[in-house]
Amino acid sequence: MNHVIEQNMNKNPFFTGSIQSVEDATTRFYEGAAFGAIHFDGMGQAAASSAALDQLEAAQSQCCEADMQTGEVGDACAYLTSQNGKVAPLVARFWKALAIPDQVVRFEVTAQTLRVIRQQFG
Repeated sequence: MNHVIEQNMNKNPFFTGSIQSVEDATTRFYEGAAFGAIHFDGMGQAAASSAALDQLEAAQSQCCEADMQTGEVGDACAYLTSQNGKVAPLVARFWKALAIPDQVVRFEVTAQTLRVIRQQFG
């Protein structure tokens, strides 16, 4: 199992480096910090996806005031990608848009991208 977690850590384009080892990833996962853990805590897939989308919404609304490429937003991006592979390019675009230097462009691109991501989840 640790091998699988390690592979996923290396593949995750949203990984921010806050997890230092497989043990950290396992602990974080099972303590509920990752959105994947919310699913296993009984929320169900729809509720966990909704919580992840809400996390992106919060990031989008605050992206002009603060750096929103955080571990929590990265977790939400990774969770949404794992639930619907079709949104992977959109989620990656959202993540990259959070780093656009121009605040107005950053706000617009993240808003437009989030709108399309939400449509994919119905």
